[in-house]
Amino acid sequence: RSLCYTISSGILKPEGLCIVSSAISFSTYKEIVELTDKCIKMLVEKNYDYRDLEITKKILINSLNANSDDARNVIDFIHSNEINNKNYTIKDITDLIAKVSVDDVSEVMKTYKRRLVYVLRGDENAEN
Repeated sequence: RSLCYTISSGILKPEGLCIVSSAISFSTYKEIVELTDKCIKMLVEKNYDYRDLEITKKILINSLNANSDDARNVIDFIHSNEINNKNYTIKDITDLIAKVSVDDVSEVMKTYKRRLVYVLRGDENAEN
């Protein structure tokens, strides 16, 4: 069953934040928060199918390689290097992604802290 109509995420690098946005039915809000917490716990405890990590790494690497064909994405990549005082190439980043391990994911997820849950609701009198 599906709990989200849409879902997306993005990184705010300067703040070190990952933002997840989703369109949901308010009636499932608490369940979604609980399931999110459960998923985070599973990542910390390494209790998931490790093939999912390999698939995710391949998707990220393919996305980065595809983005190198787009001028705007190349400019964004160069700009990110400048802001962070780095000199990475796409190959450097894809090599780093390929090396990410289950242990790495666990260690990073141990630092997870939910900062804010914001729910925007429509008119209480609306039909839907």
